[in-house]
Amino acid sequence: MEKILSDNKTLSVVPSKTEFAYGYKGIEHAHSWLTSELEYLQTSDLPLVLYGAGTLAVRIRAFLDFYNIKVNFWAVDKEYLLDNLEDIESVLSHNFNANVIVAFEYNCENKANALTNLSGKCTKVILPKRMMPQQLPFLVFKIIQHCNLNCMSCNQCSPIAEKEFMDLSKFEQDIQKISKLTSGYINIASLLGGEPLLHPDIIRFMEIYRKYIPGGSVCICTNGILLSQMEEDFWLACKDNNFFIEISKYPIKLDVDKIFEIARKYGVYIEYVNDKTEFFSQKFDENGKYDNRNCSFGICHILENSKIYKCSFLCGVKHLEKQFGVNLPISESDYLVLDELNNVNEILDFFHSPSIPFCKYCVPQVPMFSWKVSEKKKEEWVI
Repeated sequence: MEKILSDNKTLSVVPSKTEFAYGYKGIEHAHSWLTSELEYLQTSDLPLVLYGAGTLAVRIRAFLDFYNIKVNFWAVDKEYLLDNLEDIESVLSHNFNANVIVAFEYNCENKANALTNLSGKCTKVILPKRMMPQQLPFLVFKIIQHCNLNCMSCNQCSPIAEKEFMDLSKFEQDIQKISKLTSGYINIASLLGGEPLLHPDIIRFMEIYRKYIPGGSVCICTNGILLSQMEEDFWLACKDNNFFIEISKYPIKLDVDKIFEIARKYGVYIEYVNDKTEFFSQKFDENGKYDNRNCSFGICHILENSKIYKCSFLCGVKHLEKQFGVNLPISESDYLVLDELNNVNEILDFFHSPSIPFCKYCVPQVPMFSWKVSEKKKEEWVI
């Protein structure tokens, strides 16, 4: 496909790298960011440029697709170019009138201001709506330890975890407390494992979550293996409780067409993202000698058994200790205890802290590797 520009030059129209089964109001965070611009985008005849390719950009793309708003160019900064993305400088150098959505969760204003140096004909620059200061941006709820996919160096150490399901009453207690702290709103949340679809009470988890957290977007993060086998009541619960499904791409056999067909049937939105052919796995060093104040991985905040961890890696450490007898102590400064919190700002301050004591055990700059089946050896996680 090609887009003809006013100067008779052409640029390739970037196809979405993300496959979407069905859009619905579960993508509430993207909806809240862009609803004020929706009518304008639906009626504008100008080309639309989506600038950015992270999680926010992917979900904004889903929002636009749902409302049949065409993205003409999906662009990134030159240093982050992928096969199906355009260089933002190259796109705007053609000097055509366009609408540009700046899809960055951080440094968004600076990115937008820099566009004026690239082209004087960006008719409208659209920034995602800022979250209110008291909103919790992201939180994962770990509801199961084990998994049905045996990945080498799994960051949650699921291959060596014993079968363990989160107790439903314990989950409800924690959700009630979080609800009081957040006024029932978390911007983006996820039920995670292990493999969450292995939990026999997955439907009740969805119902309890939405009972206390009616606001924001929430998904089940799965490898997808069990999706085509899930009963009708599961799909109805997803739709009724505004849950979407996020399938992580692994190099495994998966009947994606069948899964999408089922999802469309029940009106459940699916994201099929994160092509996991190459993997990053955090490795640990018991000597604890590293300075990781600039670590970028402490953004996957996770709640497990009434404790909030800044970094999800910590939740797998207990399995390493039990299986291999490693010594990776977690201190009281590495997490927050729900019962001790008085307001959401205490959580936000913790999330924004540069590091935690446990960071000294994380080996920096671990190379990527191709997906393999775990041999359940200590060397997969500890140097």
